[in-house]
Amino acid sequence: MATIVLLMWASVCMAQTPSQYHVVRVVGAVESPALKRQLKTGDVIQSKDQLKFGNKESYIIVNSPQTGRKRISGVPDSSPREFLQLLQSFVQPELKSTASRSISLQYLETLQNSMAFDTLLILGNGFIPVNTEKLSLVSPAIIRAWHYDVQRKIHYTKISGATGFSLNGPSLFGEGDFTTRKVVVEYFEDEKEDPVFSPGMLLGAFVPMYISEEGLAFEIRALISTSDKTKPKAVLTEINAYLRDEYAPAQEDNLKAWLKEQKILD
Repeated sequence: MATIVLLMWASVCMAQTPSQYHVVRVVGAVESPALKRQLKTGDVIQSKDQLKFGNKESYIIVNSPQTGRKRISGVPDSSPREFLQLLQSFVQPELKSTASRSISLQYLETLQNSMAFDTLLILGNGFIPVNTEKLSLVSPAIIRAWHYDVQRKIHYTKISGATGFSLNGPSLFGEGDFTTRKVVVEYFEDEKEDPVFSPGMLLGAFVPMYISEEGLAFEIRALISTSDKTKPKAVLTEINAYLRDEYAPAQEDNLKAWLKEQKILD
């Protein structure tokens, strides 16, 4: 298993760095040499620990009282370092001016968390708006998706425009079969970067789900028929819970746009 070091999308001061992080979720292969096994939900990571990620799609979600929930992904590196060292090297660039980079790491983490699922339900046109004041999409910045075809050949596709990116089937896969393929979505500050040798910033790695939206709209209307529409947050929470239980989680902005389009919830 390739050794890949930790990268935490966080904007915290080192003085606030806790010594322990509780593992909430593990996706892919993430090994703890200290524990001598793969991580699992409920494990505790120490600040001095090292981690090994099986590939760049693997990640963990950790939580601590000081920093809250964080997603930690792997990036290529041949020299694993301790968690604390990695956090220091990550936070320091954020303390510098980000004007030239046009990236808010806090916003980037929010976008990542909205797609941090094994399967993601894609609704309507699948468009995900981006706050371009926080994450620039001005050329040469770009969002790409890639997947393997049946011959295990990698296909890269630009899916971003001026204000966001699309996760509908044709955008991700062209006109081919896109029912069960896993896709990886990455952000690049420069589209000239070779994605093979210079992986972008991981936004999500999931299998997109596409279903009959007419039937789904009918189900949701029945679900919320007795709900108090004056409490839209509570209604949205119930809809999200239903989707998770019966289909798959949906990206928040995509879901809200679809509910408005279907005249279910403004």
